[in-house]
Formats: sequence, structure tokens, C-alpha cells
Amino acid sequence: MSMFGLINQQDPNIQVYFDRAMLDEPVLTFHPDINTQTIFIKTNDILRFVRVMGYEYEVLDLR
Repeated sequence: MSMFGLINQQDPNIQVYFDRAMLDEPVLTFHPDINTQTIFIKTNDILRFVRVMGYEYEVLDLR
């Protein structure tokens, strides 16, 4: 599921994870739940979006 799948999510127990290396990028890209389109969004804005949707996120070092 992309980050935008959180909009329609009913389960409050969803866990959101980001790779630390991703967060070093100024802009992230996600599919808006349509695989033929891509949205470019500032990294800080996607983190804020996750919090506004009522979810916490965890940062992992996947390297």
C-alpha cells in the first residue's frame, strides 16, 4: 500500500515504517493507489501527512 492508502484505512493498528536513507531525500515519490500515476511530495510533508492521518511512524536503518 502506498502512503495514500492511509486515507481509506479503517484499521488503527497499521504500522508505518521508513528507511532512514529515504528520509535523506528532499522529495519522495508514491503511487496515489493508481499504478499509472506518481506523486512527488516533499519528505517533510509526507511525514506530516502520516501524523495528520493519526498514525505514528518508525524509522529503520535497512542498509
